[in-house]
Amino acid sequence: MSTEAGINSKIEDGASVKEPLPTSRRIPAALAFVFALTVMFMVSPVLFSAEVDMSEELGVTSIKDRPVIRGSNSSSHVSASPEATSDVAAGKDSKMKNYQQEEESFSALADIDIKQLLQKANLAKDQMEEQLKREYGDDYADMIFHKHHEIINISNVSEERLKRKMQLKLLGIGGNEFSWMTAGHSAAAAHGNLYHQSYTQSIEDVARDIFASVGLEFKATNFAMGGMRSGPELCFCMEAVYGSDIDVLSWDFGMTDGRDSWKLSCWGSRASALPSRPILALIDGSAGRFSQLQPFELEGGMGTFQMDFARLSQLVTDAPVKSEEELTLAVKYLVCDKKIESTGPCNDFKFNTTEACGPGRLRGQTSWHPGWKVHMLVGRVVGYFLANTLISAVNNLNARHYTNLDSWEIISKTLYDEDISDSLKRANITLPNLKMKVDGMDSETFASLFLSRRNMCRISLRPARSRFEGILTGTGNVGNFRYGFDTGLKERDAKGAEPLEPNKPVPMVYEPTDGSACANATQIDFSDFFLVRGQDGPLSFVFPNSLELAYHGGEPIEEGFIMMCMVLCPWGKCPATDIFLDAIIPVDGNHTAGLEISVNGRSVVGTKTLDQRCHFLENEHGLQWDANENGQYDMKINVRKDGMHFRFTTFTVVHAKP
Repeated sequence: MSTEAGINSKIEDGASVKEPLPTSRRIPAALAFVFALTVMFMVSPVLFSAEVDMSEELGVTSIKDRPVIRGSNSSSHVSASPEATSDVAAGKDSKMKNYQQEEESFSALADIDIKQLLQKANLAKDQMEEQLKREYGDDYADMIFHKHHEIINISNVSEERLKRKMQLKLLGIGGNEFSWMTAGHSAAAAHGNLYHQSYTQSIEDVARDIFASVGLEFKATNFAMGGMRSGPELCFCMEAVYGSDIDVLSWDFGMTDGRDSWKLSCWGSRASALPSRPILALIDGSAGRFSQLQPFELEGGMGTFQMDFARLSQLVTDAPVKSEEELTLAVKYLVCDKKIESTGPCNDFKFNTTEACGPGRLRGQTSWHPGWKVHMLVGRVVGYFLANTLISAVNNLNARHYTNLDSWEIISKTLYDEDISDSLKRANITLPNLKMKVDGMDSETFASLFLSRRNMCRISLRPARSRFEGILTGTGNVGNFRYGFDTGLKERDAKGAEPLEPNKPVPMVYEPTDGSACANATQIDFSDFFLVRGQDGPLSFVFPNSLELAYHGGEPIEEGFIMMCMVLCPWGKCPATDIFLDAIIPVDGNHTAGLEISVNGRSVVGTKTLDQRCHFLENEHGLQWDANENGQYDMKINVRKDGMHFRFTTFTVVHAKP
């Protein structure tokens, strides 16, 4: 294996994290304000009158005797209450209101002692430099981190947009939290490692103190999922999974996306629709993939950068050879025979999970998953880049105020107007040829219909904000990676339960871990799913509930396209008892289907395949479906073969109108 392939193949499957969820979901008000201006997303809240008890529908159980991040509601078996709905809407609107208040009177901004902030930031940087020297030794630290500009590819335009995000928050606009969200596959999820060893945690560890020195809270969160591709499921469910207030959103799906380049374009397009319009960070060494993000930067007003593994690999493997005694733990057994974590002792000492799991090799400790030293190095480089960008942002504010003699009112108004101007460029994005088809639909038609329009999603997979904040279940129960959220039913209990009566809600199912310290320390991602069995009567699946509607902006989608995704089976090997969406087509002599689905009384007669797992539902007139009088989609699902199971993870509605 080449050095470049050694790093790329390992990191390209995911990362991990330590922190639970940020204290609140914040949407930068400038961008929410844009939606108010463009009438695209922010409209007067319209909550439907029919209330659905989602806790019963999903077999909700909530663990109450364990610590949670923000606490949870007193009852785990409640429908989406007006109070909970109001809380969700208020959380999404709070930043917009704050931002609009700032915009109305920038002159009310108190003078900022920018020189003192700069002094504190430089002191924190000196401490960071000393930390890196202790971790890597003087030679390695100088060789790698002082050449971070060779590893991080970012244009001047994108760097200015990243700095502007930081500057607006330094000026008190949009809150004081700066957030990084990791999205990717199993390597990004740090499979094979303890999740606090992930590069996500390493980013936070090195950047946190510098951000704190200027009054900002830096949070890095890892929502990577093993085996997942960036599209179509995750790109269409981006807000439900990652939230809507993200400052930097990473993409680390190189190994699973492979040559399906359209999925990265889907990712960029859907990210540009998020209210916060995050900076897109490509954790990948491919120049071709990075070029796919150019339309979002050049035409769409987005910021992008790339963490170049090929260059990092070259710097590390070209380092002078030293004796073991001269090397620190972070670099000892990192490179052997000019290869990273591949041969000899570098492979033997690749993972270190004994503190939680004891000796022995764990599931996930494979050749394609990076070990703790690669995770740490990648995170340190990215964190170092972000820290230096912050200092540059503070320096820039200092120069504008003291050299150009601009007032804080003028500086704030200028940055605000620039942000608004960039956000309005989204309509200008020209996507490259997606090189894909959906049952005969050309890529241009697919892009115009699905990639830029408003959508809503219900997704059972974890980690996901809509799961951890009780949005999906409608209870508002808030938890973290482990405790406090609504879990659904254990898989064994759900499959062995008595037959459910017709029109009962479709239950949500999870496979529990063994509860050991090792399991809790190594796995953060789970393929939970919705289950319909052959012995059940036709079951009901109603979307959205009131919390989901509020979470997605408050306006129902009256006419939409419906996408469903089936469960991801390990290595593509599903149980013989699984039945799939293609079973909708009658196959036996009696012309009866193995699976029947209807939406608001209209039968699903076929599907348009997007990939092996995700399909658009088709009725007798085509792909478009109408919501009912409550603005909902009431799906009835009936498995007509005893002993068979229909398992799915995602239900998405994409607006049929531009």
